[in-house]
Amino acid sequence: MTDKLPPTLLKLFCPRPALNYRPSLDKPPEKRSKCSYTGIGQYAAMLKNYDTDYQPWETINERRARKANTKKEKAELIVKEALEKWDPKNNANATQDPYKTLFVARLSYETTEKHLRREFEYYGGVRTVRIIYDSVTGQSRGYAFVEFEHESDMKCKSETVGYSRGELSFG
Repeated sequence: MTDKLPPTLLKLFCPRPALNYRPSLDKPPEKRSKCSYTGIGQYAAMLKNYDTDYQPWETINERRARKANTKKEKAELIVKEALEKWDPKNNANATQDPYKTLFVARLSYETTEKHLRREFEYYGGVRTVRIIYDSVTGQSRGYAFVEFEHESDMKCKSETVGYSRGELSFG
Protein backbone atom coordinates (compact mmCIF):
# COMPACT_ATOMS: atom_id res chain seq x y z
CA MET A 1 0.00 0.00 0.00
CA THR A 2 2.90 2.37 0.70
CA ASP A 3 4.20 1.82 -2.80
CA LYS A 4 1.37 4.00 -4.08
CA LEU A 5 2.42 7.05 -2.02
CA PRO A 6 4.52 9.80 -3.60
CA PRO A 7 8.21 9.93 -2.57
CA THR A 8 7.72 13.12 -0.52
CA LEU A 9 5.33 11.30 1.79
CA LEU A 10 7.42 8.14 1.88
CA LYS A 11 10.28 10.16 3.38
CA LEU A 12 8.10 10.89 6.39
CA PHE A 13 7.75 7.19 7.18
CA CYS A 14 11.44 6.28 6.84
CA PRO A 15 13.30 5.39 10.06
CA ARG A 16 15.65 8.02 11.40
CA PRO A 17 19.27 7.36 12.27
CA ALA A 18 20.03 6.21 15.82
CA LEU A 19 21.02 8.80 18.40
CA ASN A 20 24.68 9.09 19.38
CA TYR A 21 25.59 7.84 22.83
CA ARG A 22 26.36 10.52 25.39
CA PRO A 23 27.62 9.62 28.84
CA SER A 24 25.46 10.69 31.80
CA LEU A 25 26.28 13.97 33.44
CA ASP A 26 25.31 12.59 36.84
CA LYS A 27 27.72 10.66 39.08
CA PRO A 28 27.17 6.97 39.67
CA PRO A 29 25.05 6.24 42.78
CA GLU A 30 28.00 5.01 44.87
CA LYS A 31 29.99 8.24 44.27
CA ARG A 32 27.15 10.70 44.95
CA SER A 33 27.36 12.85 48.08
CA LYS A 34 24.35 12.37 50.31
CA CYS A 35 22.64 15.08 52.34
CA SER A 36 23.19 14.67 56.03
CA TYR A 37 20.20 15.54 58.16
CA THR A 38 20.90 16.63 61.68
CA GLY A 39 18.80 17.95 64.54
CA ILE A 40 18.64 21.47 65.83
CA GLY A 41 20.39 20.68 69.12
CA GLN A 42 23.49 22.51 67.96
CA TYR A 43 21.50 25.79 67.92
CA ALA A 44 20.13 25.45 71.49
CA ALA A 45 22.96 27.57 72.92
CA MET A 46 21.98 30.46 70.63
CA LEU A 47 18.51 30.60 72.19
CA LYS A 48 19.98 31.96 75.43
CA ASN A 49 21.33 35.03 73.61
CA TYR A 50 18.21 36.10 71.70
CA ASP A 51 17.50 39.69 70.68
CA THR A 52 15.09 41.36 73.12
CA ASP A 53 14.20 44.07 70.56
CA TYR A 54 13.11 41.56 67.94
CA GLN A 55 9.90 42.50 66.15
CA PRO A 56 8.21 39.67 64.25
CA TRP A 57 7.10 40.38 60.69
CA GLU A 58 3.58 41.53 60.02
CA THR A 59 1.31 39.45 57.87
CA ILE A 60 -0.51 41.15 55.03
CA ASN A 61 -3.76 41.18 57.00
CA GLU A 62 -2.06 42.63 60.08
CA ARG A 63 -0.45 45.36 57.95
CA ARG A 64 -3.82 46.21 56.36
CA ALA A 65 -5.48 46.36 59.79
CA ARG A 66 -2.67 48.56 61.18
CA LYS A 67 -2.87 50.96 58.21
CA ALA A 68 -6.67 51.09 58.47
CA ASN A 69 -6.45 51.90 62.18
CA THR A 70 -3.88 54.67 61.66
CA LYS A 71 -5.97 56.11 58.81
CA LYS A 72 -9.08 55.99 61.01
CA GLU A 73 -7.27 57.66 63.92
CA LYS A 74 -5.91 60.38 61.62
CA ALA A 75 -9.42 61.03 60.21
CA GLU A 76 -10.89 61.21 63.72
CA LEU A 77 -8.19 63.68 64.73
CA ILE A 78 -8.90 65.87 61.68
CA VAL A 79 -12.64 65.82 62.42
CA LYS A 80 -12.02 66.64 66.07
CA GLU A 81 -9.78 69.61 65.16
CA ALA A 82 -12.28 70.82 62.55
CA LEU A 83 -15.13 70.66 65.06
CA GLU A 84 -13.11 72.73 67.54
CA LYS A 85 -12.44 75.40 64.89
CA TRP A 86 -15.94 75.36 63.37
CA ASP A 87 -18.25 78.20 64.27
CA PRO A 88 -21.55 78.17 62.34
CA LYS A 89 -22.24 81.80 63.28
CA ASN A 90 -19.16 82.96 61.34
CA ASN A 91 -19.79 80.87 58.19
CA ALA A 92 -20.39 83.27 55.29
CA ASN A 93 -21.92 80.55 53.10
CA ALA A 94 -24.43 79.35 55.70
CA THR A 95 -28.04 80.44 55.51
CA GLN A 96 -29.39 82.74 58.18
CA ASP A 97 -32.39 80.55 58.98
CA PRO A 98 -32.55 76.88 57.88
CA TYR A 99 -36.34 76.83 58.24
CA LYS A 100 -36.62 79.38 55.44
CA THR A 101 -34.21 77.54 53.11
CA LEU A 102 -35.31 75.29 50.26
CA PHE A 103 -32.96 72.70 48.73
CA VAL A 104 -33.34 72.49 44.94
CA ALA A 105 -31.76 69.51 43.16
CA ARG A 106 -31.43 68.10 39.63
CA LEU A 107 -30.78 71.50 38.11
CA SER A 108 -29.44 71.94 34.63
CA TYR A 109 -25.75 72.85 34.65
CA GLU A 110 -26.57 75.98 32.64
CA THR A 111 -29.04 77.32 35.24
CA THR A 112 -28.03 80.67 36.69
CA GLU A 113 -28.84 82.28 40.03
CA LYS A 114 -30.74 85.02 38.20
CA HIS A 115 -32.99 82.42 36.52
CA LEU A 116 -33.64 80.61 39.82
CA ARG A 117 -34.44 83.87 41.60
CA ARG A 118 -36.95 84.81 38.87
CA GLU A 119 -38.68 81.40 39.15
CA PHE A 120 -38.91 81.40 42.94
CA GLU A 121 -39.91 85.05 43.46
CA TYR A 122 -43.34 84.11 42.13
CA TYR A 123 -44.02 82.43 45.52
CA GLY A 124 -42.61 85.16 47.78
CA GLY A 125 -39.60 87.28 48.58
CA VAL A 126 -36.28 85.52 48.02
CA ARG A 127 -33.42 86.59 50.29
CA THR A 128 -30.57 84.60 48.69
CA VAL A 129 -30.05 82.07 45.91
CA ARG A 130 -26.87 80.02 46.09
CA ILE A 131 -25.94 77.54 43.34
CA ILE A 132 -23.18 75.15 44.43
CA TYR A 133 -20.16 74.99 42.11
CA ASP A 134 -17.33 72.47 41.90
CA SER A 135 -14.20 73.98 43.45
CA VAL A 136 -11.87 72.39 40.88
CA THR A 137 -13.70 72.82 37.57
CA GLY A 138 -15.96 75.74 38.47
CA GLN A 139 -18.94 73.96 36.88
CA SER A 140 -22.32 73.82 38.61
CA ARG A 141 -22.90 70.72 40.74
CA GLY A 142 -26.61 70.65 39.81
CA TYR A 143 -28.16 71.78 43.09
CA ALA A 144 -28.85 75.02 44.92
CA PHE A 145 -30.22 76.56 48.10
CA VAL A 146 -32.96 79.18 47.96
CA GLU A 147 -33.59 81.19 51.13
CA PHE A 148 -36.97 82.93 51.39
CA GLU A 149 -37.84 86.06 53.39
CA HIS A 150 -40.66 84.26 55.23
CA GLU A 151 -41.03 80.63 56.23
CA SER A 152 -44.61 80.55 54.93
CA ASP A 153 -43.40 81.39 51.39
CA MET A 154 -41.05 78.43 51.44
CA LYS A 155 -43.78 76.07 52.69
CA CYS A 156 -46.21 77.32 50.02
CA LYS A 157 -43.56 76.73 47.36
CA SER A 158 -42.71 73.20 48.48
CA GLU A 159 -46.41 72.20 48.53
CA THR A 160 -47.21 73.51 45.04
CA VAL A 161 -44.22 71.99 43.25
CA GLY A 162 -44.77 68.51 41.83
CA TYR A 163 -42.82 65.91 39.91
CA SER A 164 -43.90 64.24 36.71
CA ARG A 165 -41.60 61.66 35.08
CA GLY A 166 -38.60 63.16 36.85
CA GLU A 167 -39.29 66.71 35.65
CA LEU A 168 -40.15 69.64 37.85
CA SER A 169 -43.62 71.07 37.32
CA PHE A 170 -44.94 74.27 38.90
CA GLY A 171 -48.53 74.97 39.86
